[in-house]
Amino acid sequence: MRNRWHLYEWLKQQYMATGRMPDDDQARAAFPELPLEEMGEGYTEFMAVVGRYKGA
Repeated sequence: MRNRWHLYEWLKQQYMATGRMPDDDQARAAFPELPLEEMGEGYTEFMAVVGRYKGA
């Protein structure tokens, strides 16, 4: 079963490939089985890392 870390990696790959973060609908389509709480945690982790680099 996939979890927040799978979403985190997917967000990272999408961001690196396009330079923009996928929207909620794209993430939902890629991870339909992921509970909203797990999805929120994946986004939180990703945003923490992106924010760290954007602020550098």
